[in-house]
Amino acid sequence: MPVFEYTARNVKGEIVQNKGEFATRDDVLAHLRKNRMVVVQVREAPRAFKIKFGAGIKTRDVVIFTRQFATMINAGLPLVQRWSTTSKAATPSPTPCASTPRRSATCT
Repeated sequence: MPVFEYTARNVKGEIVQNKGEFATRDDVLAHLRKNRMVVVQVREAPRAFKIKFGAGIKTRDVVIFTRQFATMINAGLPLVQRWSTTSKAATPSPTPCASTPRRSATCT
């Protein structure tokens, strides 16, 4: 159900701001009339985003990327080449034991 924010005046003339879940805008108006309130404003509340920034990127990785990128800028590399070079450097390489048979104790 959508969340609506409303502003209304109560019986004493005080401004009341609140929000609640209602099916439609008409339901909000009916609720306010039922509670003997005069409507000032009703609007649907903006939907909240839940975006996590920096959750998977470590500070060390940002520092390394920034240094490498600055070095390439100073060297005069074209932008496309800078991005491909830093993306290759940031891609983790496979473990040394991934391609060898499991014969040694270090690859178990």
